[in-house]
Amino acid sequence: MTARTGVGGEQSTSGELRRAGGIFVATDACKGCGACLATCPERALRPAPGGWLLRGEAPLVTLADRCTGCGECMEICPADAFVERAA
Repeated sequence: MTARTGVGGEQSTSGELRRAGGIFVATDACKGCGACLATCPERALRPAPGGWLLRGEAPLVTLADRCTGCGECMEICPADAFVERAA
């Protein structure tokens, strides 16, 4: 499998290349359109467990161990719902 790097990527102890800044997560601005699900090369995004709307959470969760911080989710999101967080 080819590792992806974002700007300023660095190698982790598992051998994966990670972006130095962290991972991208969906905020409550997410509309649940799914564009990012099809775009993520690492398949690091998943639908949130049921009841996310009642809890005031985003409809998507990021699997931190899979996200390489490439930012493709942020680029494709029509709602600008992704922010970068420390890994």
